[in-house]
Amino acid sequence: MGIRGTIILIAALLTIISSIFTGDYSGFRQAIGVIVLICIIIAVSAVLKRDE
Repeated sequence: MGIRGTIILIAALLTIISSIFTGDYSGFRQAIGVIVLICIIIAVSAVLKRDE
């Protein structure tokens, strides 16, 4: 995933934690979307590496 992906994942997790405490559900949904997007990218790259 690399250092950039790790930073994005940590930022998304911090956004989830802060949105739970502040009650900001739009930030919560956005952070969940970022994590889902990262999981999709990891899955697609794993499939592409397997086909090589």
